[in-house]
Amino acid sequence: MRIVSTGQQKTGLASFLEHIGIPLLCLFGVALSTGLFFDRYCPQYSIQSSGSYDFSCAADGTVIYPLGGCRNQCWNPKLFLSITLASGKLTFPQAKAVDICWDLVVGRGGQMLLSVLTYPVIRKSLITLLEKRPLRMPLVTSLTFEHFSMRSWWALTKNLVHSWSWRLFGYLYVVIYLLAFGTLVSAMTGYQANMAPFYRADGNLMDYSKVQVVEASVILDADRVGLEPTVTVYSSQRDPNYPLWNYTALASTYCHTYSFYRRAENRSNGTLYSNDTSYGVFYVANYPADFEEPSDLFSIDWVVNETATEARLGSSYKGRKTESPVRYIDCTTSNITLGNQTYSLPAPPLDSRPQGQLYLDENGKILDQRWLHTSEVSSCQTTETYQWGFSSLLLFTFCMSTIVFLSVLMAINIDIWLNSQVNRMKQTFSLHRDILDYANEIRAELGGKVDDMPPKDLDSSMDVLGAEASASAYEYPPSRAQVYRKEHTPRLRRLGSELRAGHTYSMAETKRSLGLSYGPVRKVSTFEGYDESLRAYDMT
Repeated sequence: MRIVSTGQQKTGLASFLEHIGIPLLCLFGVALSTGLFFDRYCPQYSIQSSGSYDFSCAADGTVIYPLGGCRNQCWNPKLFLSITLASGKLTFPQAKAVDICWDLVVGRGGQMLLSVLTYPVIRKSLITLLEKRPLRMPLVTSLTFEHFSMRSWWALTKNLVHSWSWRLFGYLYVVIYLLAFGTLVSAMTGYQANMAPFYRADGNLMDYSKVQVVEASVILDADRVGLEPTVTVYSSQRDPNYPLWNYTALASTYCHTYSFYRRAENRSNGTLYSNDTSYGVFYVANYPADFEEPSDLFSIDWVVNETATEARLGSSYKGRKTESPVRYIDCTTSNITLGNQTYSLPAPPLDSRPQGQLYLDENGKILDQRWLHTSEVSSCQTTETYQWGFSSLLLFTFCMSTIVFLSVLMAINIDIWLNSQVNRMKQTFSLHRDILDYANEIRAELGGKVDDMPPKDLDSSMDVLGAEASASAYEYPPSRAQVYRKEHTPRLRRLGSELRAGHTYSMAETKRSLGLSYGPVRKVSTFEGYDESLRAYDMT
């Protein structure tokens, strides 16, 4: 197999960028993009857009509840083929058009582009391998003329059975990846109907968009303000006792185990006045002997449609012997208005306990969480719009396959950069040149009768003959690996033999022995002093 050279040697920088720099940059870019994408979307993007607040639908049609814990659909093996990363409100023709464009442009177009970019790498690697040892002609024919096809896959598989080589295994993976590229790209995308969550109540389907998640507190001595002894209040204006919720929220901020500097949350409804409030207990790291408990007063101002202001810091407290904040505050007097009646609450404040989060329907009725979380009560119903997106597990599989594909190409490029003599020179590849060379090889093996042989007989004759092809590299400069071995192998052998003999090295001697000492070095050409025994001989 002849190589047509332009006679110009590649520069070191151009060769490094072609075989190592650009492939490494592509591999790093794909790996980084994959990691950032799944880190950004998979921990959070586990629901479908349904138009409801806090409630959503999983890809398998089950309801995802805000109080049921976040279920991440990305890594659920049961949803391997389901669309879990999707968005949009499309009509059916729009969703179908997007899917077809994706298959044509990304699927088939990407497959064609990758094949065009990959073939020169495989061609150069094949020549590098032919420099070292011959290969069976059917395999060389398949990779040279049929590129990435099922026949190439079959030829590589048969050749791997007879002779193992990591390069052939790499070719096989590249062929399989390129053959499966279009199918994978098409399979990992799709469209499906949008879904909205509903729950069944009194024989009717109720929209979850009207269900509100609220905070709740239980007041154990609500009879002090004219109510039942035990009352549950909610963080919703639908609750008639909503001012009590404001009271418990504010009192828990300033009257129970919270730092004095903590700012109250903004609450815009209800009425709570808390004045004449004195400090009770203090927290300090070390009490000095002359420590005096401050007696300054502060007030919490709370009125309808106003923002709770930050509690004023007692002037006699700040700047004293300790700067530690107050941990406990006794709220001595509070006034709360429920409806049209105002109640005066002397110390202590109302006894309240946090209840956690609850579901509240549009009529102000609390929905039982365990009842609501059953599949008989809650379900997802399809809507008239569609969404388009990805199957997260199939997308992850495709990304990992692509990273392996780029890693294989990276290894093949490094092998070309290190071990090829031919590719140290600029080459001109021609399909017609390859056809003529291959025809001459067949005539040399089978004789003049080859022109009259039927195709079936010709194929069987080539298989039985077991003819092989190789590449000549006599006139080309030595490979980088050969140069490295010639320059450094004697030093390493000498160092090893001296170490085995028990010689003790100083740092300077070690550097000189390894050729690492500094000083002027005589410049020689690439061919000067080259060992003829290192050349790859023509095996045709």
